Amino acid sequence: MKTLIWIVAVPALLAFIGMVSVAWYALWVPGKNHSGPLAALTTAESGLAEHLERHVRAIASVPHNIAHFTALETAAAYIEHTLNEFGYAAGQ
Repeated sequence: MKTLIWIVAVPALLAFIGMVSVAWYALWVPGKNHSGPLAALTTAESGLAEHLERHVRAIASVPHNIAHFTALETAAAYIEHTLNEFGYAAGQ
């Protein structure tokens, strides 16, 4: 009976320790948490934030999937146009 306990208990304990170790490794964040106010954005960061917000609003303001095909086409055209403006060869 003792052998059966060892055969079951030891692998179960090792599996538990392994799962706890993996969870700790996955969730552990090095360093210290930030405290206090954030630094003010630079002019370049403010401009980038405005550009990103404009792109997100243009693409994500309405659902665009197969059920909303016109919006899907509009979003695709916007992305293609924007990439072409940046010098990328985007097209079908």
